[in-house]
Amino acid sequence: MTEDVMTQAEAEAPPTKSAYVDLVRMAYFVLPGRGKRVYRLAIARRIVDGAARGARDR
Repeated sequence: MTEDVMTQAEAEAPPTKSAYVDLVRMAYFVLPGRGKRVYRLAIARRIVDGAARGARDR
């Protein structure tokens, strides 16, 4: 395998469980404070899921 292929595969790998939780937490804190916590948490998860999947899944 070339270095180029290995780098690309690593970039598209989904984040680990702990990294996912950290990313959701950061996205949650960036969102405005209005609305119920459950809804803001769901939006934060969608933000992270959309960013983690990559361009090929959109």
